[in-house]
Amino acid sequence: MAFEGIEFHRFKMLRGKLIDLQYLSDFYALDDPRSNSALLKAVERFTSESLLEEDLFNRFVIEKFLQKNRLTTRTWMAARMGLQRNFLDDILSQIEALLPRSSYVVHLDLIDESLIDDCVTNLPGLRFRTFSDHESFCSRLHESLSECLNVPAERFRANSMWCATDQWLAENVDDGDYPRRFAQHFDCITCEPLSLAHATWLDFDKPMSLGPDRCSKLTYVRHRDDLRAYCAGTAEPDDLERYEQALGARKG
Repeated sequence: MAFEGIEFHRFKMLRGKLIDLQYLSDFYALDDPRSNSALLKAVERFTSESLLEEDLFNRFVIEKFLQKNRLTTRTWMAARMGLQRNFLDDILSQIEALLPRSSYVVHLDLIDESLIDDCVTNLPGLRFRTFSDHESFCSRLHESLSECLNVPAERFRANSMWCATDQWLAENVDDGDYPRRFAQHFDCITCEPLSLAHATWLDFDKPMSLGPDRCSKLTYVRHRDDLRAYCAGTAEPDDLERYEQALGARKG
């Protein structure tokens, strides 16, 4: 299936470094930096590369700035914690009260990545533990926060950020994973929450120092003719048959 509409527009942009304001919001969950003078000045001090070219934004500059300063957006931090953005916003100040720093918010829109590290080293139930995967970490984190904040566990489950691909498989072809997959990243084409288990890497010529562009294997199979040339590595993922069968069953 060929790309259409907004996904085709995103696909065309991702083959370069410049993105529009809508994609900045849809994928990075950032408002226009021009309306945040502190953030804009911080980015300008960080690099001699231009963030803006007319009304377009250099996504490589944005990612380099975030990576170098160990910052992430509120929505991406929420995904790392397996929570919906609005719910994390609601309880963030309560979480901060349990941790060494008074605030982990930087330039209003960004969160210091040390929030995760400090949760692990300071919250009961997380200290001295290792986690087998993102599901294990998020489940333990939610349990600990539920106890420490006196927030019912049901609220954490109701406000969890689940992988959209896993949900689609469960709802449409009864093939979701158990336990359910929390999101950890976002599909660069659909901008939907995405787990590592259902992700594949795309090669849009990003600098090697930056994290890869990821899309869902379901997105990849849906748009294979367009995306095959951008598959990272020497071969396609070896488990695409599951997604092909799911799409075929759904059409049937």
